[in-house]
Amino acid sequence: MANTNQNLLVSTIMLNQAPSEDFTYIYRGALFPEILDSLLILIERNFTQKERSSQTFKKVYFILVEILQNVTKYQTEQDEYFTNSIVVVQKKNKNYFLTVGNLIKNTETENLTNQINKINSLEKDELTEFYKSVLTNGKYNNKGGAGLGLINIKRKAKHNLNYSFSKINQEHSYFYFTSIIPEKEEEEVDFSFNSVKQTHESFKKDNISLLLNNVLDQDKLKALLHFLEASIEEKLPFRKKIFNILIEMLQNVIYHSSNAENLANEKYGIFLVSETQENYKLLAGNYIHKEKETNLLQKLEKVNKYTLDELENAYVKELNASTSKADSNLGIIDIRMKSSNFLKYNIEKINDQFSFFVLEVNIGKK
Repeated sequence: MANTNQNLLVSTIMLNQAPSEDFTYIYRGALFPEILDSLLILIERNFTQKERSSQTFKKVYFILVEILQNVTKYQTEQDEYFTNSIVVVQKKNKNYFLTVGNLIKNTETENLTNQINKINSLEKDELTEFYKSVLTNGKYNNKGGAGLGLINIKRKAKHNLNYSFSKINQEHSYFYFTSIIPEKEEEEVDFSFNSVKQTHESFKKDNISLLLNNVLDQDKLKALLHFLEASIEEKLPFRKKIFNILIEMLQNVIYHSSNAENLANEKYGIFLVSETQENYKLLAGNYIHKEKETNLLQKLEKVNKYTLDELENAYVKELNASTSKADSNLGIIDIRMKSSNFLKYNIEKINDQFSFFVLEVNIGKK
């Protein structure tokens, strides 16, 4: 039954949680201004319409903007390390965790540590006075007001700033920064950078650039396409191929996935992008009912046996057949035709009622 890249599969299953109102969004790559704009749109779409009108969302969005702006002021461009920055946005048990990891010079770590420790040592009224003082004096650091951003984050979150450094070499380190927005303002929330650093290393090892773990719908699909348009630097024909396959994969999740028990009317799934010098890998995962497994596996095995000529004939035949979207092989055939590669897949048992289906598509750059 197993027929997929084990490293990607393990990374995905490890990050997959039981479906709930929680979500995880992870991006690894360069943090250029045009990418940050698309990133913010994509993250915004991971909140429901109801959540977007709440004060909590406004707070989360404000802090996220401040964090990403600080990144552009402190980050250092240095070969492959610069392209390995990471952004993690999580909602867990109604608490929000906003994390960014980026490259900085080791000469900056002491100054940055002193700034954050100073801010964390201040109570609410002291922080307000300190903010006014910095604003009035116009001097706090040499990074164009990045210190003000840190002050703003604590004032808005009403929670201490969390940070950690991981030394890379004699000149550079990764700086990890997290702001926690708890459900209740005064509530203490446990947090450790260990899982963030482990995830970062896993993403670098497996060349993963994007993971979305949430309820998937048309709104998120549009935002995802907008983001990939900004982040993928390939020529237009190849980008179109990626987008077409991506759309079909996510449409399959939306149309074919089963609603998990505690998300009655929602289509929960995972989407992951990995890139190497040779190809892109797109991976989508969703829940299916146990009774659908056999039929799905038969469809995949059948489509993988086709030659390219047979695929075209099968596509026309399916197109002319009066079959419902849920029963059709069109999506699977179309994905294999456009990728020109065999489809890889796996089904893992979750319980007696549900399994988790993972589809991986490889798209060669040449």
